[in-house]
Amino acid sequence: MTALVRFCIRNPLITLTVTAILVAWGWFAWTGKTVDAIPDISENQTVVVTEWPGRSPQDVEDQITYPLASKLAGVAGVKEVRGLSGFGFSQIYVVLEDRNRLFQSGVVEDFYAGRTRVLEKLASVQKELPPGVVPELGPDATALGQIFMYAVEGPYDLATLRSVQDWIVRYDLQTVRGVAEVSSVGAMVR
Repeated sequence: MTALVRFCIRNPLITLTVTAILVAWGWFAWTGKTVDAIPDISENQTVVVTEWPGRSPQDVEDQITYPLASKLAGVAGVKEVRGLSGFGFSQIYVVLEDRNRLFQSGVVEDFYAGRTRVLEKLASVQKELPPGVVPELGPDATALGQIFMYAVEGPYDLATLRSVQDWIVRYDLQTVRGVAEVSSVGAMVR
């Protein structure tokens, strides 16, 4: 360490030049990096949302969630399928394998390629579901994108509350900057 200090004192021009190069390199490295306060470490997934108003969770599970989940498990590149059944709705999370994100050529696959494969499968499975039930793809966001859940409550019936959600609250929230999708679930749809 003493030898380094002596060298720096005896050769100020070299010391200042090396210091300037290191400072410039650090500055360019700092300004060129991308900062993400909450990095997206979630899996590449697509959500399938199906509504069947007025049905119990068991009916939804037996006639919508299980048949859809079993069919979607056969889609190319699917790693895992998770289903959730509730009163009048079904949500199926289709997790794609990580290899679908980056090809050997180094080109990142379009996020929508996995959604397209799931959508194609949904079209072929539609005829096996109860009449009037139409599965839809959820918003094109990751699991970290779902940041807020709320309930519309009041002294009104479920159909009126759902109408308030669908025609007032939903559109007001969609005008907020950064909101990609407002998903409505539950209650009675008019």
